Amino acid sequence: MSLSTEPLTAIQNHRSFRPVRRAWQAAFETSLRVHRCALLIGEPGCGKTTAAQLAAQELTGAPPEHVQGSSDTDRTSFWGLFTVAGGETRFCDGPLPRALKHGRHLLVEELTLIPPDALATILDIRGQMVVTNPFTGERIEVPSSFRLIATSNPVGKRCRVDLGPRHALLSDFHVHPVPALNHDDMRGFLQAHFPEAPRALLERVIQRYTDYRNVASESSTRVKPIGFRAAYHCLQLVQLGGMALDRAVEVAMVNPYVFDAATHTAAQLRNGLEGGF
Repeated sequence: MSLSTEPLTAIQNHRSFRPVRRAWQAAFETSLRVHRCALLIGEPGCGKTTAAQLAAQELTGAPPEHVQGSSDTDRTSFWGLFTVAGGETRFCDGPLPRALKHGRHLLVEELTLIPPDALATILDIRGQMVVTNPFTGERIEVPSSFRLIATSNPVGKRCRVDLGPRHALLSDFHVHPVPALNHDDMRGFLQAHFPEAPRALLERVIQRYTDYRNVASESSTRVKPIGFRAAYHCLQLVQLGGMALDRAVEVAMVNPYVFDAATHTAAQLRNGLEGGF
């Protein structure tokens, strides 16, 4: 079995994988059955993206097309752009046209970070049966099975003052809060991703994740705690890569704090004091 870098890849590689259902997902799945747009909102590492990827995979048989939202996301991020190849100018479809044409869903991460002018170009996707590519004028049919699944971290007070045109898009989303993962959720996800991992190893990884998750709160409020992927990556290194657990903890749970010197030092110290796994 080859190593993977993302949870969805590992899911596809594990033939015995069975999706893990959390309580909130029943409402999310109902939304996807009856409505075109759904938004998952929750803190980093709570499983928003994994749940969206799984839902898209199950409903379409293929992973979703993907847009990573940020302040730099523009119209081309959704629709595509013109390129020159072999002396010819051609238009390369972006994630949205590809999703519509090939029966896939579209996953948009960090929706509320995307500038309003970029979001304005996809407003028609809410309810129209045909949308127009603003670059080419191509009219593209929107299949009844198409879904736009978006994710967002909770919007901070500064951003909450003026969402502006974003409200026009968000007003037609079913919105689902995603709670933080508890130990049972963590165990279920890790067992699903790594069905051959010993139970004792799962429990050790979960305990280490608990130990390191909130190192940031002890030294700096500017640093985000590590999320679920830290536990996933730790178990990935041990179970698929054969790495010793203490080294895997350093790579997956200590080093994510490397960009804040004080917090990283605190995490390294904790790792040294609690070594000898």
